[in-house]
Amino acid sequence: MNDHKTYHRCGVCEQRKNNGIFLYQMYLCHECEQEIISVRPDEDHYSYYVGKLRAINQSTYTI
Repeated sequence: MNDHKTYHRCGVCEQRKNNGIFLYQMYLCHECEQEIISVRPDEDHYSYYVGKLRAINQSTYTI
């Protein structure tokens, strides 16, 4: 049995992980996903996540 795992680079933390989702064409690791859904707008790192997620709209990917 082949137990081959595929790793992708997270668009937020930029680490290679194998547990996450694709949000359009950006890979988002599970840890960053959990941080994003729990961060409040008044927290310091909220704007960091907003900036990272804005990159989704700036993709050069076309169909």
